Amino acid sequence: MATKRHWAEVRKTLEKNLLCDTLKGRVRYFATRYQKAHDQAGRVCVLVDKKEIINMSFHIEDDRYAETHARMQDDPDKSFWDTHDEVFDDFAQRGLYYPGDFGLALLST
Repeated sequence: MATKRHWAEVRKTLEKNLLCDTLKGRVRYFATRYQKAHDQAGRVCVLVDKKEIINMSFHIEDDRYAETHARMQDDPDKSFWDTHDEVFDDFAQRGLYYPGDFGLALLST
């Protein structure tokens, strides 16, 4: 059974134990949730040499589902899941991820 770990512990493991020596100290992971926001949105990002290279916003989820439904209108004969997978792949190709994608990637390591 998976155990729930604090972000600080996960971040330390990612930055200290799962990077090659040349990237240690250069790669940082950042995660936050804006608790006072009406939807408690947040984001996850990855920085290399203090430059943000990946930004995963909670709003991407809404955009992916809106795009899925728009494409369903254009091609009603295609199944929802085929369209869904196509949209998720298209977003990934453009480097647009949802923070949950980051969590799923962590679970698969």
